[in-house]
Amino acid sequence: MIAEGSALTLTAVPVALGAVLAARVRGPAVEPAFLDVRGLSVRRGPVPLRRITLRADAGECVAVFGAGSRTLLTALAGNVPARGRVRLGGADLAAVPAGRRMPLGLCHLAGPVPDTNTKTNTKTAADERTVAGRLAAHAHVLGHADPAASAGAVLEVFPALHRRGADPAGALGPAERELLGLAEALLTRPRLLLVDGVVAGPYGEAARTVLRRLAASGTAVVVTGRPVPAVLDLVSRAYVLDRGRVAAELVRPTPDQVLRLLPGNPDAGDAAP
Repeated sequence: MIAEGSALTLTAVPVALGAVLAARVRGPAVEPAFLDVRGLSVRRGPVPLRRITLRADAGECVAVFGAGSRTLLTALAGNVPARGRVRLGGADLAAVPAGRRMPLGLCHLAGPVPDTNTKTNTKTAADERTVAGRLAAHAHVLGHADPAASAGAVLEVFPALHRRGADPAGALGPAERELLGLAEALLTRPRLLLVDGVVAGPYGEAARTVLRRLAASGTAVVVTGRPVPAVLDLVSRAYVLDRGRVAAELVRPTPDQVLRLLPGNPDAGDAAP
């Protein structure tokens, strides 16, 4: 069971953007959509994206399914070169370097935490830290007054991670690494949360509870994964991609509606169609 009290306490803590955010991100004071994406294109990758348009209101959970969905989340996080307009709360998110978006509390990509360096196929320094140590380091980057205490509070929210707190992060299994990514997001409490996996995994119930708490605090949430009831019950709308384009926008979608629109394997978020 998830520790509801801890989740409520953590998600109620505001992120201190203040003058730093105002100095780095400028734009009109009011926008109809909290996240407003128009004409987003990514030329490289398994499935290039072509002029993607979507939105997510503050406090709303939306889903993206189909080939290229994982690339889309990565592009919104700023981790791959992309063209087009991405505005967050009326401000130009693309004007903020990817490495600054998470520390400023703007955007967080919660997905599988890699256990190796993909270039050298060796363990990274971060993976040699304990689970608790990795979370404390993340809290330190975010400016928490007591990073160790913040890490401990998050571990109370996720019993599966709490049991592994003294273990190396690199020793976690795939599902636990996804949960670790979400735990880091809970420390961040970003204005935009991008979630790859975990929602429908073995720790999905805990993940969905946390996502609902974050959405209730005003975070816009975009998730990808399999179009199963556990995911669709979380979201108010879904975008279905086909050949790198938005094929449909569905309100309160059902699994049958999504599956009819997916041309290939619904599990292959970035596989070629």
